Amino acid sequence: HRLVAEPDVVQRLDEERRRNLIVAQSPQQKRQAMLLATGRAINIVFGGPCGVGKGTASRLLADQWKVKCLDFDEIRSRDMRYRKGQVSPCSVSRLNLTECLTPTLKACGERFVLDFGGDSVFRKSKDNEERLEQVLWLKRTYAAQVVVLTAQKDVLRRRFLATKDRAADEFDELWQTWILIEEPYWQRCADQFLDTTNLTPENVVKLII
Repeated sequence: HRLVAEPDVVQRLDEERRRNLIVAQSPQQKRQAMLLATGRAINIVFGGPCGVGKGTASRLLADQWKVKCLDFDEIRSRDMRYRKGQVSPCSVSRLNLTECLTPTLKACGERFVLDFGGDSVFRKSKDNEERLEQVLWLKRTYAAQVVVLTAQKDVLRRRFLATKDRAADEFDELWQTWILIEEPYWQRCADQFLDTTNLTPENVVKLII
């Protein structure tokens, strides 16, 4: 008699095959394996608090994957200069990711690593549910995985003060916003949370997806 596997067994085997494909030795191999497993290229979107190392990780990963590294703060600044005083869809007050990012993502062939910056998306006194839907749109439309980098508060404070021309009390305010507003929303859309407290940027990249 011919054995016929149950649909759920077939699905589990298929998922296991995809997981095995994605276990690779390098970020470039992981990206290629994901492409083979899903039929689509994978893009990475970094979130996390200020000073956690998103920019460095973005540049390292984009270099290894041979894709465009995008800095959302630079995209916003460029768009605001172009509009010459008009309200930008990239601004923190009127965030519209569809209008803001689509031209840039198309220009780079929809293959990218994007650093969202420390406080560009989820903010006080904003419709964060609507902004969450925008991030989910980005994931669906561009096969993007959201990776959120975190660190222990004291470690993050040292990094923040060492790399940012800002005061300690400003960090405390940003930390409270991160804990109370940003982190809970990122948890609802993230594919991966990485604690970078004891990790070098190179090790962070090795753990991505």
